[in-house]
Amino acid sequence: MEGVFEILKLPDLLGHLLAFLLLFWILKRFLWGPVLDIVEKRRESIDYAYAEVEKKESEVEERRRELEERLDGIEEERRLVLEKAAREGRALADEIRANAAAQRERILAKAQADIEMEREKLKVDMGNYASDLAIDVAEKLMRKQLDREEQRRLIKSLTAEL
Repeated sequence: MEGVFEILKLPDLLGHLLAFLLLFWILKRFLWGPVLDIVEKRRESIDYAYAEVEKKESEVEERRRELEERLDGIEEERRLVLEKAAREGRALADEIRANAAAQRERILAKAQADIEMEREKLKVDMGNYASDLAIDVAEKLMRKQLDREEQRRLIKSLTAEL
């Protein structure tokens, strides 16, 4: 067995083991604690940042939904306004057409009444003129006894004056 101790060199091995344990304790006490604290703080800051990102994403998503709802509402309102404007435009066009037709009928009725009145006036004037002409012719014929040729000349001269 001495060969084994010689190969293993037990005192050296115990010294190395003792040095390793001492180094492990020093590292754990002075190095691993602060390093683990830093790693833990970093993990917490990453978790916090991740939570903040998720919170911001949910806020953005909520805002996007609100904006889409508003946009849908605006689109619906725009459609209703356009439909209302079209209805009002058609109603106004119908009213203008009705007013124009009524005004045209009034103008036509007035023109027909004016024409009829002028026709009646012209008939009266023509009747008066014919009577005046007949009276003038009769008066001239009574003043003179004219032969047939003279009567024709007289009638031609009277009609030429017209």
